[in-house]
Amino acid sequence: MTARPVPATSAAARLRVIQGKRIARPTAWSWMVIAVVSLAVFFGLIIANTALDRSAFELEEIRNEIVAEQQRFDRLRLDVARLRSPERIQPLAEQLGLVYPDPADIRTVTAAGVVVVKSNDDRWTEIKSILSASP
Repeated sequence: MTARPVPATSAAARLRVIQGKRIARPTAWSWMVIAVVSLAVFFGLIIANTALDRSAFELEEIRNEIVAEQQRFDRLRLDVARLRSPERIQPLAEQLGLVYPDPADIRTVTAAGVVVVKSNDDRWTEIKSILSASP
């Protein structure tokens, strides 16, 4: 069996004209609007990015101030510790005449109607014995 050839058609016979609406091309006006909107968006993004960067710089400045204040606080705590030290206070107290009394000069004064309270050392000894007795 052999194939039968298809009759050849000319190119002009295959083409035909379709009537319809003319395609409207964008005018220069529409391109201008698109360009202006694009530029506005571009500059808006630049302004937003600049504002974020400015905030980041301010935040870094605040962090640096916090570090400086923490260091100042630590220095002041060290100064307070030095000022409170007994090594510094003892010579000053001796210059003012504040000294420990001699044990021979200590006198106990009792008043009628006043209850004698045990010292903290006696209480602590009692508590220690109670705690050591418990398992």
